[in-house]
Amino acid sequence: MFRSHRLINTSIRRLQSTNQTAIIKQYAETPISVGSIKDISTRWERMPTAEQNLITSKLKARQTQPWKELSVLEQQAAYYVSYGAWGPRKPEFAEGDIGKVTLGVLGVFGLACGIFYTFTNFVANPKPASTTPEWQLASDEYLKSKNANPWGGYSQLDQTGLTK
Repeated sequence: MFRSHRLINTSIRRLQSTNQTAIIKQYAETPISVGSIKDISTRWERMPTAEQNLITSKLKARQTQPWKELSVLEQQAAYYVSYGAWGPRKPEFAEGDIGKVTLGVLGVFGLACGIFYTFTNFVANPKPASTTPEWQLASDEYLKSKNANPWGGYSQLDQTGLTK
């Protein structure tokens, strides 16, 4: 009983493997139609999954032959299916997106600089009066009169002040 069951399983496996090799040989010997692989890079994502699988299996079978026996379109299609920018290899950004992002960042940076300039010149408090040269000279004279920093500052005889 077990032996007959094993024989049936092995015969089914052999039948399946010969059927698959026959299909692979059939695909390998006949070139793929030009219409199905022409401009595959533009049509690949819109194709149904069944058609993608069929083209993939045909290309896989054709690649068992020497590479020089494949047509240029078949070589291009095989390369695109294997390494093309579709599925997980599809770029996140389109061609013009980098320029748009750069212009957006520069625009926001320019806007921020404009807001900062406007705020510091018109909204914020003006410069204090203590930054004028007259104020600084008066403050130097006051510090000299109080003998401030006698070792190297305002109280030295040859010192005329910090601002000249």
